[in-house]
Amino acid sequence: MILFCPQVSAQGGFGRLTRDSLLASMLKSKIPSLFLIDNLKAAKNYLNRRSLPFLILKEKSLPGEKIPWPSLLVFDGISFSGKEREIISRAREKSIPVLQLCENGEILADADKTINFSPFSLPPRDHRSGVPGEPSDFPLHPRYRHFHQRDKHQRPRIKYIFISLGGAPPYRPLRTVIDTLYRQGYLITVAPGFTMKNNQIKTLRRLYPRLKWSGATDSLARRFYQCDLAVISGGNTAYEAACTGTYALYLPRNPNQEAIVKSFADRGLGRVAGKLDRFDPSTLAAILNRIPPPIRQEAEKRGKALVDGMGLYRILGILQNHFPRLS
Repeated sequence: MILFCPQVSAQGGFGRLTRDSLLASMLKSKIPSLFLIDNLKAAKNYLNRRSLPFLILKEKSLPGEKIPWPSLLVFDGISFSGKEREIISRAREKSIPVLQLCENGEILADADKTINFSPFSLPPRDHRSGVPGEPSDFPLHPRYRHFHQRDKHQRPRIKYIFISLGGAPPYRPLRTVIDTLYRQGYLITVAPGFTMKNNQIKTLRRLYPRLKWSGATDSLARRFYQCDLAVISGGNTAYEAACTGTYALYLPRNPNQEAIVKSFADRGLGRVAGKLDRFDPSTLAAILNRIPPPIRQEAEKRGKALVDGMGLYRILGILQNHFPRLS
């Protein structure tokens, strides 16, 4: 059994949960998985829809007391609670291997392997026997690999915009973004995430009748590929936009996302338009008028070179090669 411990929160996002669930689903026929999560309704609903078992972190005792110890511990995050560190310590005592996945932040000293998807150089650290990662190792849904291989149609002027502000998009900033772009005449599709309430969606549909919604799907690859530009918060979506060759306007929500999107913007894959909780709508509208096709074409070329959509398969290979207990 593999025990996944993704760091999930409304502020930090649901990206770690979604990428870990991809790994668990791909391994499902070979080895069972169990998720250890905080008591978040949206996270529980997400795992239930995918028939992936879970336990609530604060309501359970350590592995070995109510559940058997796993063959592998996978910690996905940038900081760790006392309870999680206690689990790691007990696992080390029992010689259970620990794998850390992260894109920025704290490196676990006790991890046997660390795969870091960071798009920028971090200070030197002791990986011990860690696996050096890179953005191309980021695990994306297999559909991204398909759209990565297709040339993107770059229209002379931006017409279609896709908005994806994470798994738990805050309603008021989302509405401000929609209102700003809708008044400019753009055709907009929105990913509602996991936490938007039905009455909020009904209100937005009433106020903005031309607005479209992505609907329930395991992959937003087609939405990213078909739009001319994406407005995103960062995290998983930064890698998804890059893989499909889509120019992005970044509205990060937390320091981790700020660091990631700055690196992507420095590479020419998009522009940082401000922070999600405080950005100038007029600035957002003005930026859109200064992104001609050559800039978007170059972003497509650079983004696809950085993220190729094969990361999911690379990590599965790492699991098989470095953790013989899973074979």
